[in-house]
Amino acid sequence: MTPQIKNEVTAGFLYMKEDLDIMTQYYNDMQNFDWTLRDDLTWRLHKRITLHSGLLLEMEYMRIKMSAPHLDREDPGGQDGIGQRTSDSSFTAFSLGAYLEAIIQPVTGLKIIPGIRADYHAYNNSFSPGASLTARYAFFNDYTTVKGAVGTYTRFPWG
Repeated sequence: MTPQIKNEVTAGFLYMKEDLDIMTQYYNDMQNFDWTLRDDLTWRLHKRITLHSGLLLEMEYMRIKMSAPHLDREDPGGQDGIGQRTSDSSFTAFSLGAYLEAIIQPVTGLKIIPGIRADYHAYNNSFSPGASLTARYAFFNDYTTVKGAVGTYTRFPWG
């Protein structure tokens, strides 16, 4: 069997806006822009062995504006000593992830999938390596699957 290689590149963009206004005393305005670029490479080495690897690049920009009433001890002459506190902040987060896994099918229905993954998050300058081992068994013509997995899995802190 000749090795078969398949490459797939996907890109995505998400925009989310959320407004909350309660009796003009409290408001929250949040905008979130999320860009992703993903490149997946599949290399079928043998009818029972496939390598799967990928890169994920993600950038997120978030801006949050808030206003809420608070007790104003420095200017008690306001409306019953209550003032308004506002905040306007934004941040940009960048992350890069890469993974490699082998899909091994020793017998029909059984797949053993060892894998490694590494993620870098520029937001907090952290590096997260991980490894996993998954076993799947499909029976009844692939209508039912039993799966077990062990490993280290990480997520970005706010996700």
